[in-house]
Amino acid sequence: MIKVKMYKVQEVADILAVHRVTVRELLKKGKIGGMKLGTHWRVAEDEVKRFLGLQTNQQPGIEEGVQKG
Repeated sequence: MIKVKMYKVQEVADILAVHRVTVRELLKKGKIGGMKLGTHWRVAEDEVKRFLGLQTNQQPGIEEGVQKG
């Protein structure tokens, strides 16, 4: 079983040093990938790293969720 660290909105806000409303807006706009479980958002640790530019192992030809053609 693969375990993935998932953050709550407030935890992501603390990491990014922004308000939790800002994190929700980033999620709604698709700038940070996350999943909504009922009324609560969860964001994977790898997604936070990607947003911060700390992770560089994106798939070739794909940038910010848009496939180049």
